Amino acid sequence: MQSKKIILDIKELDIDWELIKLFRKRFLTLWDNLKDLQLGFISINIHKNTNGKYDGNSTLPNLHRLKGFYTDYRHFYLQSERTNIFKFIKYLSSLTDCNEYHEFLKNEKKDFRSMTVENSWLKIDDKKLETAEILDLWFNAEIFHNDVNKIIRLNRVRDSMSESLWKTLVFMCVYDTSLKIRNIYWSQGELSQSNLYLLMPTKKRTQHE
Repeated sequence: MQSKKIILDIKELDIDWELIKLFRKRFLTLWDNLKDLQLGFISINIHKNTNGKYDGNSTLPNLHRLKGFYTDYRHFYLQSERTNIFKFIKYLSSLTDCNEYHEFLKNEKKDFRSMTVENSWLKIDDKKLETAEILDLWFNAEIFHNDVNKIIRLNRVRDSMSESLWKTLVFMCVYDTSLKIRNIYWSQGELSQSNLYLLMPTKKRTQHE
């Protein structure tokens, strides 16, 4: 991919190298886990049954195996994590005054979603399902049972579709947004004490590129 170097507007001593190091370490763990799933081509068929429930089929790895992938992903999702992807994007933005790079990060943040989910017709109670909501329900209602209202919404969403489809949608949200995390990793991949620059593509990347 053709790229453009964005020179930093900050001194080397002012860079949080520990954060950079932590982000890289956690991403490589996530990426190794993803590659180890050996997914190949992912095909999903979603339809609505005559009883009004959504259904779909796809071949996913063993659920217990996927939980390891989700565990590595949580470092980039949970607000309390230093490597929360939106906090890290904000940090990278603070390293340069380049408006073009800021726009690149803005677009990556905007595209932090799964098009499998946000296909414009998958609705629950006339509300379109969104990547952000599925991830929120998964982590804050199913994994951590600490929000009564979210648990109610989770039950409603799960009741509206087959169990296999729910698991598929959760996976696609994590998978597709992991590709966006990869883009951010690539952007800071050459940053070092002797290379004070970030990278941005000269043209917009597709979601699975």
